[in-house]
Amino acid sequence: MKMKTKNGDDKISALSDELLLHILSFLPITDSVATCFLSRRWRNLWDRLFVSDFDFDDGDRQIDFVEFVNAGVIITRRKEPNNICKFHLLSTSSTVDIQSPLATWISAALGPHLQEISITLSSPCFFPRCIFRCKSLVSLRLECRHMHVEMIANAYQLPSLKKLELKVCSASCLISLLLCCPNLETLKLDFYKGHTPLLHIGMLSSLKSLTLLGLGKEVGSITINTPLLEHLNINLKSTKCGTLSVTSNLHSLVHVHLNIVHPVGDVVKLLNKLYMAQSLSLNVATITNFHEGRGMEFPEFHRLVRLELIVNYLDSSFVMNVLQHCCVLESFQIHCLEHRRKRKRTCWTQPTVAPSCVESHLKTLEFRGYCDFEEERTFLAYFLERGLVLKKMKIFHGFRNLSVDKKHQILKTLCTLPRSSNICQLMFD
Repeated sequence: MKMKTKNGDDKISALSDELLLHILSFLPITDSVATCFLSRRWRNLWDRLFVSDFDFDDGDRQIDFVEFVNAGVIITRRKEPNNICKFHLLSTSSTVDIQSPLATWISAALGPHLQEISITLSSPCFFPRCIFRCKSLVSLRLECRHMHVEMIANAYQLPSLKKLELKVCSASCLISLLLCCPNLETLKLDFYKGHTPLLHIGMLSSLKSLTLLGLGKEVGSITINTPLLEHLNINLKSTKCGTLSVTSNLHSLVHVHLNIVHPVGDVVKLLNKLYMAQSLSLNVATITNFHEGRGMEFPEFHRLVRLELIVNYLDSSFVMNVLQHCCVLESFQIHCLEHRRKRKRTCWTQPTVAPSCVESHLKTLEFRGYCDFEEERTFLAYFLERGLVLKKMKIFHGFRNLSVDKKHQILKTLCTLPRSSNICQLMFD
């Protein structure tokens, strides 16, 4: 519907071409093309878009989709100069033939203004060389079931690339890609199931954000030599994961998330290298390693202000061991997984000595998956009693169905627990 003034004038059509093109760039390409029927003012506007965003799913006809993209490519080639800055291609169909026209489509989008390429395919794909010769490219995302890249030593250059996301197909492919990205700042690697085993990968020193994901059988040895790193996310569930080592001081580290199936000794060594982190999230797999490695001391995190633990059950010895080594912790979130607690109940016992952070720094405590067990109430009572500067305690229940009466009863019981902080607010959802 058009916006009109009292005189009947079309306010949107009166906007400048630059502003209208900016608005259209946020729409799916099919909707952008449909605007040509609005009026003469809109007829040829869409073909000047600087964003090429094509989306195909199983509900579309393959022939129509390919012809539609081809039409868009022809229009793009007519532009002098080519002002395309983003090229997005998404196909959720495993039967559509994208391989044949892909090189033509990408070549048409290449130009001095192209900064972003994102290609997500459900079918195997061989990516053309021209992608890795685009010197203006800032962001590159490649994802498909089986990715193949023809890599030639010293043949490709991506000097402007800041962000790279891809599913890893082979060690040679990945190493070659990293070598042609000297200014890379954000790297996300997905070691998908069935990939070629990787022997050793070294990370670029320019990285500020690193994400490693994988469900494959073998991941290989990874060396993190990234002194500028600020964000680290490792989620590797491979049982044959090689060595994860950090060889530089990470003084700029802000957030770390770890969920790795790995020998406990290696996890402790890794955490010892991440002691400068300000925020830390440990998932079930990582925490399980500590339970298996009895007597292991949690490393000292003297800058940590936010901690998240995702556990199968409450374990007072482990929780206290962690908190004792986080002297300035201000926010603590613990999430008990309801479906796994049926196998092993919580084992919380009142600690005799409170960690210093609980009494002097802890301001927010968040408990997720609360099922109103006695051990859980004891856990909350401990922090309410010891938390001298506690401001908020947020409790999220783990019941599938919770009646209003039951919720009121739980909240009433929790509100009777004594608090050392007069400003502490109790929230239950």
